[in-house]
Amino acid sequence: MSKWAVKDMSSGGAFIHNLFLGKIAACIEHSRYTPYHFPHHTAVYGVSNILGGDNRFYNNIFIRDPSDEETTGLSNFWDGAVLMDGVPGWATFMQSPVGISQYDEYPAPDDPPPENPFAPNKLPVYCANNVYFNDAKPYVKEKDAKVCTDSYISVELVDIDSGSFRIKIDNIDMLNNNCKCITTEILGKSYHAEMGYEQPDGSPLCFDSDFFGNKRNKVLAGPFEAEENKVLEIIYKR
Repeated sequence: MSKWAVKDMSSGGAFIHNLFLGKIAACIEHSRYTPYHFPHHTAVYGVSNILGGDNRFYNNIFIRDPSDEETTGLSNFWDGAVLMDGVPGWATFMQSPVGISQYDEYPAPDDPPPENPFAPNKLPVYCANNVYFNDAKPYVKEKDAKVCTDSYISVELVDIDSGSFRIKIDNIDMLNNNCKCITTEILGKSYHAEMGYEQPDGSPLCFDSDFFGNKRNKVLAGPFEAEENKVLEIIYKR
């Protein structure tokens, strides 16, 4: 329900079967070096600055609020405020609509290698089988994005104190975008740590269940298992 769904000053994230209502802010950081660790351990494996990218977006739903006034321009990473001309900024990003177009300046996995491999180049973005409603914007090089001018999903805050909200999906068929079951093998290894995406105990990931633990009979975009040709309504309380 937040205006900002992800504040990304990192790399190597994996976003699978989410419902995004807010925007993404992505910021690189070349001057600070951050440690990363051995799998499931606190021992330091190495250090790196933040090149940005190396993120995975699979089987997600993005819903743009049509009443949201799209803001453009160089903005402050922390609060989203547009910076005035001539005012220097430390952590900044260029605003974009809801969706993955925030990464349009990042390479795709099959792009040719950079001319200078030793420069602090941005890392590729991996994405597939995402669904975009109300003209949310996909990554410019996303080949199989499903973009709709309307939305077939309504999200309503029921009670702010308890954090409960209602999600209603009127047309389940619109979530069908040839989605595949995402596994550790599909996610591959992160660039810096050279490690796979896995469970805390080291076992492989397999996203064959929905948000509530229900087995997915057919893999659709978004967090919930649902039957096609039916209306799905969920009231969730934290």
